[in-house]
Amino acid sequence: MTVSILDAITRLPDGGRGMPFKPADLGDFLRRKDGLALLSDAEKQRNARHARRDRLYQDGGHEDMCSFLDDMFVERIATKLKKRVPVANFSNALKRIVGELSTVYAKPPRRRVSNAADQKKLDAVVKALNLNAQFAYVNAMLNLHRALLVGPRVRVNADESRTPVLDIATPSVVRAVANPLDTTQILAWLIRVDMPLARNPWPRKPEWMMWSDHEQCYLDDQLVPIEASWKEHGLGLNRWVPLTYSANAIPRFWPGREGEDLVAARMTMWLCDILMIKETQATTRQPVVTGDMSNAARGQISDSTEPTVLPEGVAVTTIDIGTDPAVFIAGSNHALERAGNSYGLSMGVLTHQGTQSAEARDLLLAPIRERREKQVDIMRQFEARLFPVIARVLEVDMPEAAFNADGLRTNFGETQTLLAENERVDLFEKKRRLGLIDTIEHMMDEDPDLDEDGAWELLTARTLNETRRNVLQRPLQAISGSLGAPAPGTNPQEDVPQGPVDERGSEKPDDDLSWVEGMLDAA
Repeated sequence: MTVSILDAITRLPDGGRGMPFKPADLGDFLRRKDGLALLSDAEKQRNARHARRDRLYQDGGHEDMCSFLDDMFVERIATKLKKRVPVANFSNALKRIVGELSTVYAKPPRRRVSNAADQKKLDAVVKALNLNAQFAYVNAMLNLHRALLVGPRVRVNADESRTPVLDIATPSVVRAVANPLDTTQILAWLIRVDMPLARNPWPRKPEWMMWSDHEQCYLDDQLVPIEASWKEHGLGLNRWVPLTYSANAIPRFWPGREGEDLVAARMTMWLCDILMIKETQATTRQPVVTGDMSNAARGQISDSTEPTVLPEGVAVTTIDIGTDPAVFIAGSNHALERAGNSYGLSMGVLTHQGTQSAEARDLLLAPIRERREKQVDIMRQFEARLFPVIARVLEVDMPEAAFNADGLRTNFGETQTLLAENERVDLFEKKRRLGLIDTIEHMMDEDPDLDEDGAWELLTARTLNETRRNVLQRPLQAISGSLGAPAPGTNPQEDVPQGPVDERGSEKPDDDLSWVEGMLDAA
C-alpha cells in the first residue's frame, strides 16, 4: 500500500507519525532553507550545468562560448572572436567521447518472458515505443549526465486514441524530493514542464509536475502545489525510474560535478579552434619599407602577380607578427587526448588511426569494452526495474496492450572484432562445427533486422533456389562428363526422389520443378 507524500514527509525520527502536511505546507517545506531548499542557488546551478551539457551534446552552446569569451578577453578582442564562434564549431569532442562509450545497444538485445502470449505483446510494445533506439539514447545520456530519469506513460491523442510514450528527463529539468530523515531515499520527483496552455483550468500556471508512488500534481514557479490538479494516480508505484552509475545511494541522488571534465575539454577545444581560425585568417607577415618614398609612384598594387616599382635606395622587408596556428592545434589535441585517456580512449581510437590487424584494434578498445561490460550490468538491472513499470502503466491506462513482465530476461548483443568477410565465414564454420552457434543465429547476427521467423524464411528460400540450380545443371553435367554426373543411359534421378508424372503416367518435362518444392515441404 502506498502512502501520500503529505504523510511520508512528516514522519518523526522515532518512526511515529507526525501531523500530515497540507499541500500549501508541502510547498513551504520544499522552498524553505531549513527544509529541502529546492529553490536554492545550488539547485538552480545544478540544473544550469546539466542544461549546458545538453546544449553542447546537440552541437549548441554558442551563447555559453560567447559568455566564456567575455570572461576571458577584453571587450574589443572578445567581440572579434565571437564572430568566429559558429565556424569553429566543427569538432565536438564531448559528443564523440560519449558516443564511443555508449555501445550497450549497438546491437539490439533480445528480451524474453516466460509466456508466449505475453512475449507477443512485449514485442509489440518494444516496437511501438522504439525501445532499442530510445535505450541507445538513454545510454548516451547516462554517460553524459551520470544520472537521469526514464518514465513510461500513455498519451491521449486528440481523437481519443492512446499511444505509449517513453519520457527521458535529464538533471537539467529534475529536482529530487528527499526524505528528511534519510536523504538517500527519494519520496517524489519534480519534473519541469513546458505547458503554454490555451485555456488554463487552474488559478496558476503549472511550472513543475510532482510524482510520488501515491499521487501526482502540478506546482507553480514557487513550488506551491496547485490543489485543483492534485490526484491519486492509482499505479501503486512511481512511473519515473531513476538510473545512475553509482552503486551506493547518494544523499539527494545527484552525483555532484561528475562529467564536467568533458565540458571543460569541449570548451577548451572550441576556444583553441576559434583562435586557430583567427590566426589563420589574419595576415601574419607585415611589410616594412625603409628609405625615401617621396618619389615613388602612387596607386601601385602590391601583390604576387604585379611588380612594385620603388625608388633607388628603398628596401622592403617583412616581419612575422602572428602566432603559428600549430600552437592552437596542439592545444586542442592535448585536451582531446587527456579527456579521452580519462575514459580509456587512446588518441589512436579518437582519431581513427589505422591498425595493422583486428587483434591490435582489440587491444586499443580493451578499456572501452571493460566499461561496456559494467554498463551492460547497469542497464540489465535498469530494464528489470523499468519493464514492470511499463507493464503497470499499460495495465491502468491502455489495458489492451498490457503484458506480464514476470521472468523478463534480456540478452545483450556482444561486440565483435572487425574481421574481413572470409575470416568471418571461417570463424562461423568453426563455431558451428563446435556447436557454439547455428546458421539461424548467425544470420540474425549478420542482419539485426531479421527475427527468427524471417531467418528461417530466408534460409528456406536460399535452399530452394540452390536445389533448383542443382537440378537445372544436371543435364549440362552429364553432357560434359563432370565428376559425379549421372552416366548416359542411366536414370538421372536414381539417388533422389522421382519427379512427378502426369495423368497418363509419363514424366513431366524437365523444366517442371514443382517436385522440388514438394520435397522441401515434406522435409
